[in-house]
Amino acid sequence: MQKSTARWILLGLLGHEAFHAAWRWKIRKDLFAKAERRAKELGRPLVVIGAPTTGLVTRVGPQAYGCGDVCVDLVGCAGCPRSIVADITQPVPLDDDSAVVFCSCVLEYVSNPELAKREILRIAGDLANVYVAGVGTRTLTAYLYPGAMNVVRTTDHRDFTVEPLPWVGKVAVNVGLSYLAVKAW
Repeated sequence: MQKSTARWILLGLLGHEAFHAAWRWKIRKDLFAKAERRAKELGRPLVVIGAPTTGLVTRVGPQAYGCGDVCVDLVGCAGCPRSIVADITQPVPLDDDSAVVFCSCVLEYVSNPELAKREILRIAGDLANVYVAGVGTRTLTAYLYPGAMNVVRTTDHRDFTVEPLPWVGKVAVNVGLSYLAVKAW
């Protein structure tokens, strides 16, 4: 493979990833707005699972969503007025059927997706009170994020399944990109 070909392929992949990052940002923003409206309609607090400033895009660009009334994250939610440091696969100190839950790009990293889903549903009480955004499977990002173990699939961003991320895909993406990088330079 020639250097110029490898560079064009890498440039194309970079453009593809940038497009999908912008798309994820828009989905998160829109879902958060829907979750906020639902929480206000029901008079319930909005629980955000996943710190608003954790992802790469949200660190360098505008935030797609806010802290909600309560922010739950494994390492806490810096800058949020009410933050709970918790593993969503364990019981979170929130009442059953008490909130609207917005979960953004967290389930890809949990060790036990079924426990996480159970805990989200316990807090929300019903899928109508759950809003889930995932990384998506059509991007290299899904395979490159360190620690990513799962793929999140949603139907109407409420009903969701979490499946193991194929390790073959992780290896193929990493080896393929490494090969292209070597050939490009």
